[in-house]
Amino acid sequence: MIFRIPLGERSVPVILLDIARPDAFFKELTDKLHVNLNYIHKKDARIPDELDVISINAQPAGWETTLYFSDQLEETVTFWIH
Repeated sequence: MIFRIPLGERSVPVILLDIARPDAFFKELTDKLHVNLNYIHKKDARIPDELDVISINAQPAGWETTLYFSDQLEETVTFWIH
């Protein structure tokens, strides 16, 4: 599933891998994603301007979230949403 999340004056594509959940869960996940992105933005000025794609993958420990930036595709930021 692919959707776009508003971030600043633009929107960023989010790829949800193998996730089939009700709308209420989807809202909770996107709310938590916003909170985490705002926190990371304080440490990484590339958000939102250079953030290209967000990938979220279900894992036993929670949701593995990876941020991909346009300036260096090799460098990513990964965090967990519980």
